[in-house]
Amino acid sequence: MFKLFAPTGCVGFGFVDSAFSTGLEQQPAIIGMDAGSCDPGPAYLGMGTSFVPRDSVLRDLDRVLPAAKARGIPVLIGTAGGAGGNPHVDWTLDIVREICAARGLRLKVAVIRSEFDKAFLLDAYGKGRVKPLAGAPAIDEGVIGRAGRVVGMMGLEPFQQALKLDVDLVLAGRACDAAIFAAAPVAKGIPRSLALHAAKIIQCGNGAVVQRLVPDGMVGTLTQEDFVLTPLLPGTRCTPQSIISHSLYENPDAYLTPEPAGVLDASSAWYRQEPDGCSVRVGGSQFHPSSEYTIRLEGVELAGYRTITLGGIRDTVLIEQIDSFCEKFMQKWQRRIAEMFAGKLARTDYILNVRLYGVNGTMGTREPYTHKGYEIGIVMEATAPTQQQANALLGIGQNLIFHLPVDGWSGQVSNIAFPYSPAAIDTGPVYRFTLNHVVELDDPLQPFPIEVVNF
Repeated sequence: MFKLFAPTGCVGFGFVDSAFSTGLEQQPAIIGMDAGSCDPGPAYLGMGTSFVPRDSVLRDLDRVLPAAKARGIPVLIGTAGGAGGNPHVDWTLDIVREICAARGLRLKVAVIRSEFDKAFLLDAYGKGRVKPLAGAPAIDEGVIGRAGRVVGMMGLEPFQQALKLDVDLVLAGRACDAAIFAAAPVAKGIPRSLALHAAKIIQCGNGAVVQRLVPDGMVGTLTQEDFVLTPLLPGTRCTPQSIISHSLYENPDAYLTPEPAGVLDASSAWYRQEPDGCSVRVGGSQFHPSSEYTIRLEGVELAGYRTITLGGIRDTVLIEQIDSFCEKFMQKWQRRIAEMFAGKLARTDYILNVRLYGVNGTMGTREPYTHKGYEIGIVMEATAPTQQQANALLGIGQNLIFHLPVDGWSGQVSNIAFPYSPAAIDTGPVYRFTLNHVVELDDPLQPFPIEVVNF
């Protein structure tokens, strides 16, 4: 039997202290914590910053690390700092250092880096070992060379190697979520299929409960035949349906989940409600090894600098013709920029966009509903090579749309109400994903160096 404990779905999202104590009482073999995702977009990887506030991460780690150390339970953290690059790992390591200093805590930490060397990637690309995932952008040597930062999602092996060093904490860069939790039980002989399946669900903490009241934890109990998942917060429960449904979280297939060494196959899995009414027992999943060991790559590059403005449209005459109005506005906006920046900015140097919330601001052209309400929120944005240029482009559009003539009205009109002054907001650098590929490896440990730090 092997017990996993996930106090929360993401470091910094928080957990209830009483439920955390309940999880510790289960005497888990490890405590695992996912700390990031690419869901918030490319900016955090590019800028080297966290999407979770430092104080929130400090709060969670300040509770987990001393308690785990006192009980001799290793803590494994993956995708440190939100995106898993070197700055994110160092940022988290600094928080750990602060906790140790404040509490007089002595920790042995294995730090696993996940940033890929560009020379290594260029060599792999030249050998045909970098391959696109579905929908990935086309790449060449130039794309790899321009990348501001590239991380690889490590599998089980770096975590297993780090645990052999008898450490209190494994602090890893970008990692497969399941690897954080599955590495230790697989090393102890639990079937990979069961370990990965349990890890896939528990990595979100109590995300697979019927109704998530607050972010909190879950315990997984694994055997050679099956595993049981138990939420810790009173009043929450799992059901077979809630566990099965979670298989679609961050996964396009309800049954098949690709991992570096192969594919987790849950098509033959079974789910059974336990007598306590809140736990679910799961078994029957399979693992199909792949012929090649692959690591998913995430790479970003700087796309420019952005300025936005927010406004509201309450004029029903304008709302009735909003599509044609915006089309006319975009044409005039581009024409005015071409006149004012002739010879300075090519059309391919900048990006203009208008989002209409209340029309199709979320879904864009895929929005199936055509009904428009009595009020529309508008977001205008301009992205250019420099912040000064983005400010200038946005300012042109902002002034133009404010008094742009509206069919059905005569004289000067004011089309938009701006809630802020100044209306233009600098959002700073803009990054885009340029790598959504896999690289084939001969050695799962090769790109993931491990360093031991003592506090």
